[in-house]
Amino acid sequence: MVVQHNMLAANASRELNIVGDKKKKSIEKLSSGYRINRAADDAAGLSISEKLRWQKRGLNKASVNARDGISFIQTAEGALSETHSMLDRMKELMTQAANDTNTPEDRKQIQTEVDQLTEELDRVSSTTKYNTLDCFSKDGLKPDSITSSALSLNDLTRNADGTYSGLVGNIEVTYSFIDGSTGKIAEVQPSPRSKETGAKNSFNAAETTMANDVVTASSFAVGKLQSNFQQLFANGSSPGVKVGLRLGNIDGSNNTLARADLSMHTEDDPTGTHTEMTLKMEVDTSDYNPATYTSNNDSAYKLYSTIAHEMTHLVMYDTLTDAMLDGASKFPKWFTEGMAQTSSGDGGWFSYSLDSNSTDDAIRNYMSQIDSMPYGAGYLACMYLGYAAASKSASATLPVTSDNIKSGLNDVLGELSDSKSNKSFDDVIKDTTNYNSVADFVKGVRNADPNALQFTKDFIKARGKDGAGSLFGELSENVSKVFGNISNIGTNYTIEKETTDYLNYFNGTMRKIPPSASQTAEGNPEGLILQVGALSGQTIKLLRFDVSADALLGGETLDTTDNKTCGHGMSLVEDAIERTSKVRSYYGAVQNRLEHTVANVDNIAENTDAAESRIRDTDMAKEMVYFSMQTILEQAGQSMLAQTNQITQGVLSLLRQ
Repeated sequence: MVVQHNMLAANASRELNIVGDKKKKSIEKLSSGYRINRAADDAAGLSISEKLRWQKRGLNKASVNARDGISFIQTAEGALSETHSMLDRMKELMTQAANDTNTPEDRKQIQTEVDQLTEELDRVSSTTKYNTLDCFSKDGLKPDSITSSALSLNDLTRNADGTYSGLVGNIEVTYSFIDGSTGKIAEVQPSPRSKETGAKNSFNAAETTMANDVVTASSFAVGKLQSNFQQLFANGSSPGVKVGLRLGNIDGSNNTLARADLSMHTEDDPTGTHTEMTLKMEVDTSDYNPATYTSNNDSAYKLYSTIAHEMTHLVMYDTLTDAMLDGASKFPKWFTEGMAQTSSGDGGWFSYSLDSNSTDDAIRNYMSQIDSMPYGAGYLACMYLGYAAASKSASATLPVTSDNIKSGLNDVLGELSDSKSNKSFDDVIKDTTNYNSVADFVKGVRNADPNALQFTKDFIKARGKDGAGSLFGELSENVSKVFGNISNIGTNYTIEKETTDYLNYFNGTMRKIPPSASQTAEGNPEGLILQVGALSGQTIKLLRFDVSADALLGGETLDTTDNKTCGHGMSLVEDAIERTSKVRSYYGAVQNRLEHTVANVDNIAENTDAAESRIRDTDMAKEMVYFSMQTILEQAGQSMLAQTNQITQGVLSLLRQ
């Protein structure tokens, strides 16, 4: 019998402390309602729960965002309802004025009301706001730009791997790119060196002929680009750029013919921090079957034209990298695709719509689609941009020729690639043309101002009936003439047949192009981006429109002077009513879409909440059973501890003897 160490009491005390700790945690769970109160309770569960929690909160806010978008639409659509009412009254007045029973004085009084309603159309267009944001914009899209393919052209589908794809109308060529993992590209100056990456190519005999022709056509295209735009290459080109080549199915026949991909990321190694740029050229063998392919025929010329388009993208990726990637300074689609089309030729987009017999109205309608048809109207806009730049300092009116257009575009691209001046696209447009900004230039094209209209007429003549309109030759030369004599010129851009892609160390400081004015403040006047998901990129674009009297009436004014002018005015008002209906229909369709979006997001948020609850919340009934058990054990432990403390009392009986 010992006194110093009462092991029974020590054991009972230890067990009592364990039970006490368990009871403490149980009380914490019962009082908080959470099964996980700290990472130690369930480390893996906490990680999953926190991820579900931020997703749920993001979804809840996305639902509010979508509802805000609906409110924006309802505000705009309400204003257009009143616009419709005014146009209906104007139609009534023009019909009344067309009747020759009216005296000249009667028609003057009718004209007064028509003029007041016209001013009110402009006032409604300019003053309708939601949360201080303009619902409409003078620089917005024209109602006539709403077509079945407008949204698809502006919003190609983004795939899981970061590429963009999709068939829109009869687009023959397209491209895609992969963003850097952070969305930001460091400004570094590493050594100009390259290293191989990606899978090896293994071309069979049939594919080898095509691959060799792609290499030759690519070299030819870059050589032509370098000759056309010397300032661009002098300011931004990297030495030793290598591009991987892949032949294979992309999306089936008659869709994407070829595409150029870019991905960039920064990396550290013993030589220091550098930026790596991976370039890839893909040719769709569903459209160009290597087994039946032969050089120097119409099919081959079409392939060479396609390669010219894609090589233009690759050169612009390399020389104007920052503005070719996603971000506030990203070039508009009409510019990137239009510039590529100036190399390949219009591919039928232009010639299918306009010719020497086209009326002014047909030309205006075509040019108004600069935003929704970048491969066609965007191509024409880039041609006009070059001509406008070449004409600014000319002492006399310049003829519309390939050389003059190339000269102007050389100035534009030269300034864009000049990292020392660091000018925005707005600045470059203002410096090189008589337009004040990108928005001002787009407005001039969209509205077919006198200069743009005359250029288009002259361009149609210069291009001729069968001309490809490529800047690789004369405008009047057809595809077989332009691409029928390709040769491997030899440039710093090399197509590598051995690999599917090639990793280049980016050489030189990246050109950071400041955002244009139209991309700042209230955002792009042509549209709002609604964040309707918890993750980046889960957005819906809501277009803005120009619904001023000028846009609705096609730039004309209503005149009640006589029956003839009134008859023309009646037609103008009918067209204005139709244009307003188009915009209202668009808003109605988007509102219905957003209502489905809200329902879907709310459903996902609810299920996410339920999933998080199953992981994190306390099962109160189960925990009460556990708590009761710990309470009983604690009481029993206390009793046992009291009894074990009495055991040593037997020593006193020995001392009393």
